[in-house]
Amino acid sequence: MGITNVAELRPRVQQRTDHLYDTVFTRRVSVYLTALLAPVGATANQVSTAGIGVGLASCLLIAFGSGWSLLIGILFVHLYAVLDSVDGELARLRRQFTLKGLYLEDLSAYYIIVGFPLSVAWHVARAGLGPWPVVLAVVFGAFGRNGIAVARRAVIKSIQTKRPAVRVAPPEGGTESWIRRVIDGHVLNHTNIRLVVSTALVAETLAGRPPQVTSALLVAAVFGLLAREAATVVHMLRRDTLDGLLWQVYEDAKTVNEDPSRVDALQLAKY
Repeated sequence: MGITNVAELRPRVQQRTDHLYDTVFTRRVSVYLTALLAPVGATANQVSTAGIGVGLASCLLIAFGSGWSLLIGILFVHLYAVLDSVDGELARLRRQFTLKGLYLEDLSAYYIIVGFPLSVAWHVARAGLGPWPVVLAVVFGAFGRNGIAVARRAVIKSIQTKRPAVRVAPPEGGTESWIRRVIDGHVLNHTNIRLVVSTALVAETLAGRPPQVTSALLVAAVFGLLAREAATVVHMLRRDTLDGLLWQVYEDAKTVNEDPSRVDALQLAKY
């Protein structure tokens, strides 16, 4: 498959999204890279591994770089976003979906989600603007990503021990409020946070100014993420939430799919 087949490739590996950054930039670039890598045998897992390297390199360059090295680090943030789409596109194209691939993809996301605030906070501290962004970034790294992960672990342990599931009625209304959708999908979206904070850092670097706006944006974002994590923990401690998750897993697992041809490629792999 050559790069001239991009128009044919796009509907096979991409779905529509309401995420502006993905629509305007990421997917417009990623499909060309997918078209170049597919004929040479590159795998989704190899791209995911490369993405981890690019993401960690971006964090190091932002934390300790200055001038051009800092700008290259921010460029790598966007390259990481592109690679994060390419691995899913390759998986969908070849219909190769492995647990190892899902693990690599999620591991990559965890690294960059925690590493980016730490790297920007360290850059701000090096500029002499105080240690508080670093403190907040460390708190976020330690406590800001645990609510959902612990809930999943509790559900897995319940399944392993064959714990009885409690039938839970779906919540009235059935859908979350539009305010929560906007906050989770846009305001506190990690990709959007990286985009806004890194753009501010580029602007202040090129202007030769200390990263004061960058620091303020980072602090606001971390406070918001920590508040959302607190709300998640409270939600999980409600009487029926975890029971509902466990019941739904039992319901979904009644039929075990052993036929790769039955996989919905556009749904299973990450967009």
